[in-house]
Amino acid sequence: MWCPCGPAWSGAVLVVCAGFQAMSRFDPPQSIRKTGRPANSASGARAGRTAQRAGEVHEGKVNAINEKYRQSGIALVGKRPTPYQQLGALQAGGTFRARRVGAAGVDFNGVIKGGRHVAFDLKSSSTASLPLTQHGKPTLKTAQADELRTVDELGGVAGVLVRTQSTRKGRAFANWWWVSWDGWQSAVRAAGVSGAKSLGADSLAQHGAPVPMWRGLPDWLAVSQGYVDIQRST
Repeated sequence: MWCPCGPAWSGAVLVVCAGFQAMSRFDPPQSIRKTGRPANSASGARAGRTAQRAGEVHEGKVNAINEKYRQSGIALVGKRPTPYQQLGALQAGGTFRARRVGAAGVDFNGVIKGGRHVAFDLKSSSTASLPLTQHGKPTLKTAQADELRTVDELGGVAGVLVRTQSTRKGRAFANWWWVSWDGWQSAVRAAGVSGAKSLGADSLAQHGAPVPMWRGLPDWLAVSQGYVDIQRST
């Protein structure tokens, strides 16, 4: 189920709807702001809210295609809720204050037909390239990279789903890319050699694959290694 009010920052902690904690592993929860820190100014707060809303829209599209996979019997993949600890009792309106606990893992995981585990993180940018760092830290956090590395080493499907945005003739267009864990490492190494601070379309095309769209939704499974498993199982 969707939490009607969603989590929101108040100072250094979150204010979360009580219904948020009742969501199951494979429900499509609204995303909690990924920076994990309150804005230092009014403009920063507005930018944070804009980024949060955009992130929720992108996650919603991934949730929708994942639901299509479930209905088709080819995969069960869900959004992982951000772990948090409740602080104090419920407040008026059914909200409570909470704080993040533990390191953030990847956004999505599940199983593909045939039994293969899949795990990936969603990274998005409002420009045509994806910055490799945010707030002085790697865009793909250490805990996320460690999880993807482990899944890959154990034989699972691991990668990064990237959403960028380009502009043509004054109109904005979304671009989706699937970058496997091996491809992500290669792209980061190449950027380190060239001194690039972000992954542009050329780099994403070289180290990843463009994701085809299905009725406006990113069909990431079609270009991942998991698609081979599905074909073998049918």
